[in-house]
Amino acid sequence: MRWGLLYSALAVCSLLAGRPAEAQVSGHRYYVDCSRAKEGDGSLQSPWNGLNAVSGRAFEPGDVVALRRGTVCRGALSLQGSGSPAGRIRLTAYGNGVRPKIVAGNKVTQALLLRNGDFWQIDSLDIAGGNTYGVLVTGDRNQVQSHIVLRNLVVHDVWGGKFRSKDNGLVVFLRGSKQQRFDDVLVDDVVAAHTNQWAGIRMGAGSFYSDEAGYNRDVTIRNSVVDNVYGDGIILFRVRHGLI
Repeated sequence: MRWGLLYSALAVCSLLAGRPAEAQVSGHRYYVDCSRAKEGDGSLQSPWNGLNAVSGRAFEPGDVVALRRGTVCRGALSLQGSGSPAGRIRLTAYGNGVRPKIVAGNKVTQALLLRNGDFWQIDSLDIAGGNTYGVLVTGDRNQVQSHIVLRNLVVHDVWGGKFRSKDNGLVVFLRGSKQQRFDDVLVDDVVAAHTNQWAGIRMGAGSFYSDEAGYNRDVTIRNSVVDNVYGDGIILFRVRHGLI
């Protein structure tokens, strides 16, 4: 009898050990108020007062980064980390008033960069500046970059030097390696305006060519407006199951 109980216990332990670990969700909330004179710890009571603290952190599934409405953050922003099916990472706004502004000027390549990140939502911001891109989503790993949402954004005033290619513009999804592509992307309620670079909203830029099996997939661009650009307005390039 005791041997039977022991075998049963071992069998249960073996089954539990064979199960995949549950996805961990961080769920931390971080706040940025660029009108503050002193740097805080990122809490609501003591927010960060600039973009460097955000650019310097790799965020985890379920994290939320919120910029205070009615404020202006100067400089470029680089986002790091990936969410998961259990928890998307979100960059958004908090408080009352107009969208918070990110103003990068024209001495940097882009105002906002998301590189190699999955399961991100970026919304409710006013983004200006950069000399090649306003918002750049890209990757340099041979993998699928998936589940990205851009919503309720104004992206504008990207003024660069001499025009050299069509792989630039206001909102650009750029392949950074031959095997890298995008999957499950939504661009919703985005206004992109005023640039001497090529595109307003462009999915699938990059000089890495592939056959149809390597095309970007499941891309929707809706409720969005492009104005005053050098070349294409809204374009899906090498996309399967795309909708404008």
